[in-house]
Amino acid sequence: MNVWIYQATVERVMAGDDLILNVDLGFWSFRRLRVQLYAIKCPSLGGISSTPDKPSEWQVAKMFTQKWVQAQWLEFLAPLNYGR
Repeated sequence: MNVWIYQATVERVMAGDDLILNVDLGFWSFRRLRVQLYAIKCPSLGGISSTPDKPSEWQVAKMFTQKWVQAQWLEFLAPLNYGR
């Protein structure tokens, strides 16, 4: 399977496994995409609410992801399937 590899910067972390990326397509062309990290299972936004002294599980996952991707270029793999 052929794959394109793009570089991307993280604009926003939506949840522990959801990101908004600014993907560099080359030739000064960019595309904003919402992606989900592969093989990562994070708590959903619902569930037990947080308290000031203890954040909820999804907030902890989101903070971890924010710290992990902070100021990094990511490699984004896109399969060449032409919509098939």
